[in-house]
Amino acid sequence: MKKILALLCVMAAACVFAASSAFAESYTLTVASSNPSSGVAITVSPNDRDGKGNGTTQFTRRYSDSTSITLTAPSTANGNTFQKWQRDGSDYSTNKTITFSLSRNRTMKAVFATSTTTSYTLTIASSNPSSGVAITVSPSDKN
Repeated sequence: MKKILALLCVMAAACVFAASSAFAESYTLTVASSNPSSGVAITVSPNDRDGKGNGTTQFTRRYSDSTSITLTAPSTANGNTFQKWQRDGSDYSTNKTITFSLSRNRTMKAVFATSTTTSYTLTIASSNPSSGVAITVSPSDKN
């Protein structure tokens, strides 16, 4: 009888533990992007409660309270360069890879900046003779 009672106590404790972890608080992580506003492949680790991992902006993932999450943005998207991550609309990090704990619903946005490189065209001409003159240009052009 004591063995049965002890076994029932162990089973009850296991059920309470399993139930409490099954109903642990969960939060939604929204992953977005800016410039472009969609279509950016983001690496996500670990997979969420539904087994979902990497995604293409904009997407959501569900995690248990205090889960440590790592997001990685690509260096470029649609010709634009990664600039920073924003958390809930505020600047968060300029690193492409970030790790944070989720303790409430959050939106993380990968922000990309348009390249500001200016290009110029160099035209070279000669006179007397008007053609056939060998010219050396350094450095080479970007094409």
